[in-house]
Amino acid sequence: MGLTSILIVQILFLGAANSAVVKRWPSSISPTGQTDASVAKTCGYWVNDVAKNDQCADLEEYFDISREELVNWNPSLKENCRLQTGHSYCVAASDLTMRSADSAEEVSRMDMATVAEPADPPSPTQGGLAANCNAFYRVKKGDSCWSIINNFGNFSIYDFYRWNPSVGHSCEALYPDYYVCIGVQEEEPPVPTPTNPPGPVLSGTPANCNKYHKVVPGDNCWAIAIQYGISLDQFYSWNPAVKPTSCQSLLPDYYVCVGVAGIPPYHHADATTDITSDTTTNTTTNTTTAAVSVSRPANATSNSFQTPQSPALGITGVHDS
Repeated sequence: MGLTSILIVQILFLGAANSAVVKRWPSSISPTGQTDASVAKTCGYWVNDVAKNDQCADLEEYFDISREELVNWNPSLKENCRLQTGHSYCVAASDLTMRSADSAEEVSRMDMATVAEPADPPSPTQGGLAANCNAFYRVKKGDSCWSIINNFGNFSIYDFYRWNPSVGHSCEALYPDYYVCIGVQEEEPPVPTPTNPPGPVLSGTPANCNKYHKVVPGDNCWAIAIQYGISLDQFYSWNPAVKPTSCQSLLPDYYVCVGVAGIPPYHHADATTDITSDTTTNTTTNTTTAAVSVSRPANATSNSFQTPQSPALGITGVHDS
């Protein structure tokens, strides 16, 4: 069984697994246990509930990352790389470079599909799909978010979740026979202008902030940064009171800064364009509040926790199996 024959389904950001490693860890965009004091600030995905007998090699094989990457993101591991029981470890950060597909296979996939106009997408799709999406893939039973990204090879996990917010942060709502976005038309972002905050803000919010997000229960810093196309470093620099790296002071009903006049949107690794998810805008205050929710379509069966069998995906433009 090859390296890509068992794929992690519940990951935001990595994971072809080897058949020798079949364990699944609780994984999330947020840590649940103690973390490295010097963990990568741009960490976007965590493995949680590490057990006594777990080893670094298990994480590396399961999430298809190198020892160098694991230690860089979790410096306290050092070269001996001994995991601490109950701790959470970073297994993907926004400086990640996706592993490219074989060039010959990629050309073959490109030849198998056509491009659709954003105004006339195929059906069915889930809510919140990127408005400027012009390439679609029809999900097959056994697919995972990672398998789609890994087989297509020219966009990042961050792009995929921004283009398809309804699949959920753990890919729990990826449904067979629904179309997902795998490519977008490039757009010139509008020039932002400063505006007054619409409500209570934390100390340190920049005077030239031009876009705000109202924090609701369940929000976290990484998800907000992804939602608005900014980096975690940008989010923390504009909102220093939320306590960078821990995000402990992200208070519900307060407004946080998610855009600054004159600062272009951040490009995640391998990003091809800047995408904004489905939002609701208050025209009097120029505030933006996320309006994307994850819902299960009628009679849909989620692919979460399945073990895909290396589907041969022909994915670019619209592709039907």
